[in-house]
Amino acid sequence: MKKEGTNWIVTDITSSDYGVTLGWEWNQQSFTQSTSGNEIIVDVYGFIDYNILIDGLGTLYKKKQHYQLKINSQTGKITYLAKK
Repeated sequence: MKKEGTNWIVTDITSSDYGVTLGWEWNQQSFTQSTSGNEIIVDVYGFIDYNILIDGLGTLYKKKQHYQLKINSQTGKITYLAKK
């Protein structure tokens, strides 16, 4: 995010898994953004890969995932975050 005039704008979104993630992995595919009043709405899309690494097995299952966050464009603070 960066401040442009009196408002904040979203310039790019990147995401990753964090901490101990045994057996799964997050892969972001894309994101979209829109504005409604003083609110920036960001939708992040990706896959959660469930993995097992026994005898050469890899990804067993991929699950599509969608997260949405809303940001106040005047303060830059996140006001909403949810898994859709």
